[in-house]
Amino acid sequence: MMKKLTILLILIICTSTYLSIGIIQAQQDNTNIHTINILIYNGNGVSTNCVNGIKTSLDTINNKDLIPGYKFTYQTSTNIKSTILNNFDVLIMPGGTSGIQYINTIQKTTITEYVSAGHGYVGICAGAYSGSANVDGLYPGWGVAPHIQCKPITHEGPQEITLTPDGSKLLGIKSIAPLAHYNGPAMYSTNNNLTTIFATYTDNTTGYQGYSAIIGEPYGKGRTLLCGPHPELNLINPLLLAKMIIWTTNIRTSHQQPTLIKL
Repeated sequence: MMKKLTILLILIICTSTYLSIGIIQAQQDNTNIHTINILIYNGNGVSTNCVNGIKTSLDTINNKDLIPGYKFTYQTSTNIKSTILNNFDVLIMPGGTSGIQYINTIQKTTITEYVSAGHGYVGICAGAYSGSANVDGLYPGWGVAPHIQCKPITHEGPQEITLTPDGSKLLGIKSIAPLAHYNGPAMYSTNNNLTTIFATYTDNTTGYQGYSAIIGEPYGKGRTLLCGPHPELNLINPLLLAKMIIWTTNIRTSHQQPTLIKL
């Protein structure tokens, strides 16, 4: 009888120890996850397809755990103001009608103060125009990429891009398939020491060749990344969008579950 009790006691101790180790390991794994809280603008002039593409890409990455150690949470808002923005790590301004429409809708200081305080800005197509320093011959941008200029060129269709060494390092690959493109900006830097070019346009028939397709720059304590093509519409490979987002956070992310904000 004593022998059975002893065996039972050993089993209980071993089970308790195993469960304790499992709980501790789960807690450790949770603390190693960087949660990036993202606000996607969905107001005047925004393309619904672009917003849906961003959401689908992030859902795919989360569901398939394509980037271990990172979780992406997001909300959309038709209204951009400081009291909303400050609850998020990154603002994504998607593709849409035009950058000037965004600029005329959202106050410049709301964007500049947000990024300068240490947050990320990802501008795609129209969002790249609006985030730049200036759109040649047309209008000034918000300037959260103060040394990046945009040259407007009209072209719709897939665009081949070439990754720079910084782009290959960011993505962990040497080349990338052509990306969807809808009159996005051809970008260039006025100070190569302060900007990082991740990809350039390859096509030599549209006027884009040699210009930057994906380029980033610090702004205050934050980071801005501008992208002419549409990585969110490449649903087969959503990693480019996610890596762009991660770069803008500079690993300044939360380890805690975000609170749902009423927008």
